[in-house]
Amino acid sequence: MLKKMALLFLVFLGFTLVACDSGSKVEYPKEYGVVDVLSAEETKTGYIFTLETDGFSSSTKIKAEVTVVDGKITAYTIVSNGESTGYGKTLIEDGTIIQAIIDETDNLDTFDVADYLDSEASATITADALLEIALAALEHFEEDYK
Repeated sequence: MLKKMALLFLVFLGFTLVACDSGSKVEYPKEYGVVDVLSAEETKTGYIFTLETDGFSSSTKIKAEVTVVDGKITAYTIVSNGESTGYGKTLIEDGTIIQAIIDETDNLDTFDVADYLDSEASATITADALLEIALAALEHFEEDYK
């Protein structure tokens, strides 16, 4: 009887360990400077990373999904933010800087967010946060998924 119970316990333990292994060896959240990578989802062509960081708003983080395919950003979507209307929120809604980040994936080390800011309604903190999210997504891909 004791042997049967021990065997049953080992089988149960084995199933538990298999069920807990999600296939990913990465523990989330994973920090890259001021950005946290919250999760990764494998797609047919690449990975969608969910990341967040502080923007100008002290109450709500900027949360984004960034798709990386073969080391290049192919999509970048802001999921949520608390940025100020007329400043950071306008910068995000306009989408120009986000598209430029996608287009300049290979040159983000020299990317200048100031080129995409309105001099009258500057949103430098938000722009820097958007760039940091992109850089963290690329670094995470290189480190854990390449």
